[in-house]
Amino acid sequence: MIPEKALQIVLDHLEASGITYMISGSFASNVHGVPRVTYDADVIVEAELLTLLRFVGGLGSDFYADPEAAKTAFAGNRMFNIIHMPTGFKVDLILRKARSFSEQEFQRRQQVDLLGRTCWFTSPEDIILFIFTTLSAQTPCRNAQLGAGSVTMEVAGLCEVMDWVMGFGRHAEALEPSHLRRAVAQELVATAGKYAERGEPSTRNFDRMPDTFELSR
Repeated sequence: MIPEKALQIVLDHLEASGITYMISGSFASNVHGVPRVTYDADVIVEAELLTLLRFVGGLGSDFYADPEAAKTAFAGNRMFNIIHMPTGFKVDLILRKARSFSEQEFQRRQQVDLLGRTCWFTSPEDIILFIFTTLSAQTPCRNAQLGAGSVTMEVAGLCEVMDWVMGFGRHAEALEPSHLRRAVAQELVATAGKYAERGEPSTRNFDRMPDTFELSR
């Protein structure tokens, strides 16, 4: 059995349990980009605990699935995995986070054909953000001379891209389009102004800063 067939069995059970989902990770990258071999899948789900447990209980003997792991994942908005025993194919089920970006990401999901059936996938722009965020977390850039990357993509809106670029601070620069570049610059200047007007110390002097702080809005 090919991996896509094992994934389809999981999707059938999700839909039968009334759980909304979105395929992310490598499978979504394969759909939107250059295909590559993968032996697991990431599926983001929205579900109440009882519904999730009903899904786990209904998978049958072909799957390894731990109800306690599902409970723990639900309590912490994290993930747990199930394994299709005949093939060894693993599916990571990720509970959708409550943050605003995750809600918007779920709303942007798209329907794509997979082996003759329509499935819900992460949008192309969100896959790009996921990949680069994951890479930056796994291999942090310690020296700007180590290398650089360039990404060109079409997106539905620029708000999520703007937040992502700003998350890298001075280690990333928006080159195009010009209105995105201006928006990022204006936001950063406004943010810096909040500190400059109070005479705050340079952000480079972290060793001199106190261990406690307060935030105001």
